[in-house]
Amino acid sequence: MTKASRSAFGYALLAALLGGILSIAALIIVISQSGYGQPSTVCIVLVYLAYWPVLLVGWSAHELFVSFWVILMNVVAWGLAGLLVGMIRQVLGRRNKQTNRP
Repeated sequence: MTKASRSAFGYALLAALLGGILSIAALIIVISQSGYGQPSTVCIVLVYLAYWPVLLVGWSAHELFVSFWVILMNVVAWGLAGLLVGMIRQVLGRRNKQTNRP
């Protein structure tokens, strides 16, 4: 494994960790707000921020918290997004090194 690919997997790990933390925080806030008629703005923003990968593929927002597997799928999707960002940064970094040579 090269240094650049390790960096891309590092981005994937960080993104998966961030997605997991946001998903659990959103779950806790949704549970704490479940007795109210309308969710707060913070709750809405956090849920859409945490679950954007799952919502992007067409999962219904009303069924986000019915299964534990949704959180796992969301964390995997966050990790894949982080891997993609890491790979793009790797390619752009390589391109910048080639153009800056004297």
